[in-house]
Amino acid sequence: MAGSSSSSKHCCLVCILFGLCLAFVIILAGVLIYHLNSSDFSSTSKSIYDQNTHSTAIKRQLPDFVNINIDPCEYFYGFVCDKWTRRKHKEKFNDIQDIQQKWTHIQQKIHDKLMTNISHQSITSEGINRSFV
Repeated sequence: MAGSSSSSKHCCLVCILFGLCLAFVIILAGVLIYHLNSSDFSSTSKSIYDQNTHSTAIKRQLPDFVNINIDPCEYFYGFVCDKWTRRKHKEKFNDIQDIQQKWTHIQQKIHDKLMTNISHQSITSEGINRSFV
């Protein structure tokens, strides 16, 4: 009999622990669902506001990215890519000008160094020639 009362106490303890765990899980799920639902309303209204603001900003920037003077129904590629192509050609032209300016600067430095060396050599060679005369 002593064994049966111990096992019934053990069974009762397991049932109580199981009930507490189940209650904890249910409360946690309720809090989670409440939080998700309450933040869903605020994020929905916020996301609608953000989408409207974003779409308005894009509409204002559209002329910066596409050539609105070209009819997209007749020449879609030109409508979409014309400004990008022009911008790339302009950047390439600016890069070429930068390279040419750098090359000219290098040439001037080399010329200045050569002229300095030539003038020093002519001065020293004149001094040597005068001493032998």
